[in-house]
Amino acid sequence: MAQHDGNKQRGWVNYFRVLAGGYLLYLAYQLMKGIWDGTAETVALNAAAGAVFAVAGAMVLWREWKAYQYAKAQGRPG
Repeated sequence: MAQHDGNKQRGWVNYFRVLAGGYLLYLAYQLMKGIWDGTAETVALNAAAGAVFAVAGAMVLWREWKAYQYAKAQGRPG
């Protein structure tokens, strides 16, 4: 029974990570949008932060996708 409770908790952590990765990509988009629109006051800072957020968000989502694929191959519920 403890194993089942642990798996349920782990599933919520995975959902949280997907939301966090998506939010990081959203932040990167907002920072880059300021550059594209010409409204950014600190272009270099926006570009650097946008790149870091985009890479971090993509890495979080990639890791969760690989974990999902691994769990699916092992026959565990997604």
